[in-house]
Amino acid sequence: MKRKIKTDSVLFTLIVTLFFFFLLGAVSISTRIILNDRIAAFDLELYIWINAAAQLLLTLALIALSQKLGIHHGEDYHLSSIPKGLYMGLVCLIRGLVFFAVNLCGNIGYAHVPKPSYFLACVMMAFTTGFFEEVLCRGFGYNNLKKHYGDSWNGTKKSIIISSLIFGLAHLVNLSGYNLQAILDTTAQIITAIIIGVYFSLIYIQSKSMWAVVISHAVADGAIFLLYSILTTEAFQPEGADIITAGSIVVQSFIIPLVTMIPIMIAVWIKWRRLKNETAEDNA
Repeated sequence: MKRKIKTDSVLFTLIVTLFFFFLLGAVSISTRIILNDRIAAFDLELYIWINAAAQLLLTLALIALSQKLGIHHGEDYHLSSIPKGLYMGLVCLIRGLVFFAVNLCGNIGYAHVPKPSYFLACVMMAFTTGFFEEVLCRGFGYNNLKKHYGDSWNGTKKSIIISSLIFGLAHLVNLSGYNLQAILDTTAQIITAIIIGVYFSLIYIQSKSMWAVVISHAVADGAIFLLYSILTTEAFQPEGADIITAGSIVVQSFIIPLVTMIPIMIAVWIKWRRLKNETAEDNA
């Protein structure tokens, strides 16, 4: 007789998380194939709108699944808790804005007034990315594991770590090749996603605000997406005169992304200790 997988188990959480990530990846790949000519010409607007719509639909499906499993918390979506959550995520918000400002200033010669519909598409993409990934990894992933492990500090700790590891490893789908740059880019994405996952989990738990982590996540991603609309396509094309060495690839693709995570790691350490003490007091 076959054993059923428990819906609150680590295996079920992993399967559902990867299923939704791969489903989104399938939409992205299919759209890329269909719109290959437009994308090759850096005409990304329709591609972005389709992916944003797919993320929104998948997020709504996730919320419905969470409701069915009894792990959806309506109070997480109350607007009153947003200011507290945004304040707790200030480090991420500042990091995103600094990243945007530095890259814009470094490419100011390529800046132009964006097409309104393209700019709106990039804003929408940033929001739906934050919405999808936070509902999937915190709203579903963390809460489902918490149901399994319980409310103790040990249970909370395991739920945070495992859901963040799943979130990070899911970024393996972004591996675009097997050369040094692609491998280092993806490895850096996995490591930073795990750290960010812990960070957003702590904010979500302590502020009880899903919208706060969605907005923080959207700002972090928006720093990248908005550059696509504000800068001309020439800014993203490599210059033939540039000499790309293995050392420069390691620095740009791996070391710099990890160094920029230092403020987030410090914030994680502070919030982790605070949550540990609060949970210990609650269970005393």
